[in-house]
Amino acid sequence: MTSPPHPLDSDIRTDQETDDAGLYGGSGSEGGARFNREPAGSARAVRRARREEANRIGELTLLAYAADGFISPDDDYAAELTDADGRLAEAEVWVATVAGEVRGTVTFCPPGSPYRELAREREGEFRMLAIAPGARGMGLARALVQRCLDRCTELGLDEVVLCSMAEMGVAHRLYESMGF
Repeated sequence: MTSPPHPLDSDIRTDQETDDAGLYGGSGSEGGARFNREPAGSARAVRRARREEANRIGELTLLAYAADGFISPDDDYAAELTDADGRLAEAEVWVATVAGEVRGTVTFCPPGSPYRELAREREGEFRMLAIAPGARGMGLARALVQRCLDRCTELGLDEVVLCSMAEMGVAHRLYESMGF
């Protein structure tokens, strides 16, 4: 017997034949925006998270890590992953939406943020990149990482570092394809 889909994973159709290009830029052949086919009205966007979305963002982050076996819900780190309120207060939380629903998130840690673990002066950092399992392969992770890179440029930062678990091979391939 299968369990019902998680509410964060509903209403998303993926097409494995379409590449995982981002939300920014030109045509897919130029490394820019090209997306999976979806029903009309499924506009995508990357924007700053809203305070009222904190619970959803925390749940999505934990769900994404747990779905891949990177963490169990009773792990000590689970509390940090679900604390989107804390991240909203002390860092920049960005979300990727599909048809208005939050489907992905990343935490950008500018200078002065206590969420920075690796960054030095003049460096940006991002952490906790998470995409709802049913929304993967749609370019949302690439778009969120690109937003972090854009924030570094906007803030005049020279470099960006990221925090990632060694087991996150899919994420590492994305980062490598983006020049990390």
